[in-house]
Amino acid sequence: MLATDPLINLEKGSAHTLPKQDECNSSRNTGCIGWFPVRLITWSCSALKYLACEASEYFHRPAKDLEQRKIKTVFVGAGPVGLWTAIQHKLNNPDADIEMFDKHSTYTRKHTVRVDLDSFKGAKMNLGLKFLKMKIQHLHGRIGCNVLEEQLLGIARELGIKVNNDGAEVTEIGPDSITLKDKTVVKYDQLVGADGAHSKMRKALHSESLEKGEAVDLKALGREDKNEEFSMRREIQYRARIRYQVKGDTKRLKSTWLSWMKHYYPVSKLFGSPVDEHIGPLKDNGTRTITLDFFVNKEEYDALYKDGKGFNLSHPAHLNDLPASLSKKIRTWQELKTRNGEVQVPDSTEATPYALMYFQSKKVTAVTSEDKPVYLVGDCATALPYFRSLNNGLKCANTLGASLARGDKKPHRASALTDNYDRLVNLRARKEFVVARIKDRAVSLLNGTLRWVNRSPFQLNYFKVQPAEG
Repeated sequence: MLATDPLINLEKGSAHTLPKQDECNSSRNTGCIGWFPVRLITWSCSALKYLACEASEYFHRPAKDLEQRKIKTVFVGAGPVGLWTAIQHKLNNPDADIEMFDKHSTYTRKHTVRVDLDSFKGAKMNLGLKFLKMKIQHLHGRIGCNVLEEQLLGIARELGIKVNNDGAEVTEIGPDSITLKDKTVVKYDQLVGADGAHSKMRKALHSESLEKGEAVDLKALGREDKNEEFSMRREIQYRARIRYQVKGDTKRLKSTWLSWMKHYYPVSKLFGSPVDEHIGPLKDNGTRTITLDFFVNKEEYDALYKDGKGFNLSHPAHLNDLPASLSKKIRTWQELKTRNGEVQVPDSTEATPYALMYFQSKKVTAVTSEDKPVYLVGDCATALPYFRSLNNGLKCANTLGASLARGDKKPHRASALTDNYDRLVNLRARKEFVVARIKDRAVSLLNGTLRWVNRSPFQLNYFKVQPAEG
């Protein structure tokens, strides 16, 4: 049960200390989950308070027309959730003044994400979003992250949202303005952080400098995440992503029922995990990129991760760098695909470790010393595994977009709006954390079953492949 997990209470004012390595098996694991009845009562009270605040805001007498310039909303980060939030803001208030800044001039993330159609519920829809929904439905919910970003970017610009993604890096956050790398200063009335899991906006909120009227230098903030930023954080599974190049056409190992039974199921037993295989499009040079994702054990992950100093997306491992157990799996897979006609490019295999985790930022909202509200949305507020993070971010963005539109007309209600958004994000996080733990148990059971079946002396479906040397 969740109540028996060795979790640590990191609430402000607690006498507890950060978890030790032998207590949590990882210094990156932390959180506070109490006895289930207490959690249920707390969650119910928070839900009632959230609904009461929503009703109060709905029936609140509208403010008088503002005799000043338009309220300006600034976004730090222009990924899928940030763009979605800005679009919802604009659709709820067509007169909104929105400007977005992102340091990446081109989208580099090309992995596949899964979008639930439920994420569109409660969202304001225009023609562009309707076409996007139809496209996602046609693709059965699976869409490339870069494709999703490009679609949302086009919709945002059509609505008149100014998106600066040509290297517009934000280097400093002040109580009423941001400073770009080229020293440009941009004033804001509402600020939204949407800069991903390793968010510097989240670090800026936890520095408490904004509340004191001081600017925060983002360049001085490292990418390393610290436990004091989170009310809950836990690594639950470990995976490896393998990429290699092939010439011409190829087929997935489970393209048919026959190939599933003859090849994919036996190799999954060898891996001790289901293998997600993605075949990339044909490039101009006649090659394709094959991507494999599968679960690995803690020892294999640690051998690659090395406390953050090992291999990552910008510094991947090569085949000879892998642990012997992991190298054997990859060579076996590639030998099997070669026997099925796949032509692989020599020395093109790259591996990257990553952990599936969930976390909740201790702060998702703040009000600066100049009474300017600051919000976090997406992975910088709540991160979840098993393709639930994006969908949770989109659902929170639906509410945040409406709240930002209210803030355009009722800036004096900023404190109430931030409090209510904070309650919503935390309510959804508690619910999603329970779902994540249930899925984690199911994945562990499936992987354990595959490993046990592979060791069984009585097997109806198995094969022996001698991997090629080198």
